[in-house]
Amino acid sequence: MKKNWQELLVENAKPEELYKNQLTNRIIGNVGNKNDGKTLIILSSIYGNETASLIAMEEVFQNLSLEKTKIRGLCVGLAGNLMALHLGQPYVDEDLNFMWNHAAIENKKKATLLLHSSNESLELMEILRILKQVEPFDREKFLFVNLNAELEEEMNYVLPNKDILSSYYASKLEIPIIRNMAAVIRDTSIQYFDAYSLPAITIIANRPHFKELIHVIKNHIYKILYQLNIIDKKCYQRQIHVIAERNSNLSMELPKNLEFIHRYKPKINHKFEMDSTISLFQKIKKGTRVAKDIEGPIHASCSGYIMFHKKRQQDGFYILQ
Repeated sequence: MKKNWQELLVENAKPEELYKNQLTNRIIGNVGNKNDGKTLIILSSIYGNETASLIAMEEVFQNLSLEKTKIRGLCVGLAGNLMALHLGQPYVDEDLNFMWNHAAIENKKKATLLLHSSNESLELMEILRILKQVEPFDREKFLFVNLNAELEEEMNYVLPNKDILSSYYASKLEIPIIRNMAAVIRDTSIQYFDAYSLPAITIIANRPHFKELIHVIKNHIYKILYQLNIIDKKCYQRQIHVIAERNSNLSMELPKNLEFIHRYKPKINHKFEMDSTISLFQKIKKGTRVAKDIEGPIHASCSGYIMFHKKRQQDGFYILQ
């Protein structure tokens, strides 16, 4: 019998390895009928070590199955990188979060042999195969959500694609919205849905405590379900967790609307490292020293809020305004 995450944590399993050596279904949940309302597709654990989003989604679907209220529409929850989950690591061969290039995917769909494809290519093809089964999508009645969640300092924000409905749904989460991601980051899931003129958002939820992180993600899912009218207000109020309503001080200090302005991408093998004096979303001025590599100090090319990933510093940094 599969143990739940609380039991595994008691046994001193690391949160990012809770699904290690376990079999996980791709489809975490599937409730409702698309003919009865709107369609919500949720993708969790696009990184195999981001287990909180998967646990949160499992609990949401379990709670919805026990609800007496009618589900108006369709909600499908998918696990992202199954092999990476099984191995307890972010990914196997490639970063699945940045493989959603529309043209490349269409070429892969036409290919008859995938024997030499990376693990993540096969994972992506399987995700898209499941989406194909739910098609066709009506823009006015559809939303794709990519859930990213890590054990880091407290921060919530949402990235919408170009569709105006994406911005509308993002605003209902009541966390900072960062737009124009396509200007500095390529081949993400929300850009893939841009190609089909469909609304899509990526939710970034970070908390230092695992249980609280799960509650935060569940809160986001319930808010989206409510805004899409898939669940009613009574169901939403029963399920919402008060603990997740507390935005971090960092979130509260940020403007509610920001845009990607600049990305610094480190050179390969240049030992890039952020300066220890620079903190996530710190407001900086043009010319501020923010990092270094083997060639020396690196300074900000413009003013704004600096954003970077502490655990993946090889990604560089971004400046928002």
